[in-house]
Amino acid sequence: MVKKKTKKSAKRKRTKQSSRNVRFSKRKIKISLRSLIIFAILAVVSYVLMGVSSEKFADMFFFLAIIFGFVALAFLIVFLVLLVLKLMKK
Repeated sequence: MVKKKTKKSAKRKRTKQSSRNVRFSKRKIKISLRSLIIFAILAVVSYVLMGVSSEKFADMFFFLAIIFGFVALAFLIVFLVLLVLKLMKK
């Protein structure tokens, strides 16, 4: 059986993509700090309301406190990363 000759497609050379420089800005730091403060306050308020409220609402405030706490922790990590980038630039 005879095989047909086909043209080989030209392989493209992959160029190394330079990693994008992650830049910090004062605006990003302000936004992350403000969000961190807001969600930390919401977590504390939910925790306090959990202790004060009845059994029925205590579970709801407990879950809200956990959710707001994790979101505040995420913003804390973002804030610390931005601070490290700021210090590394100097």
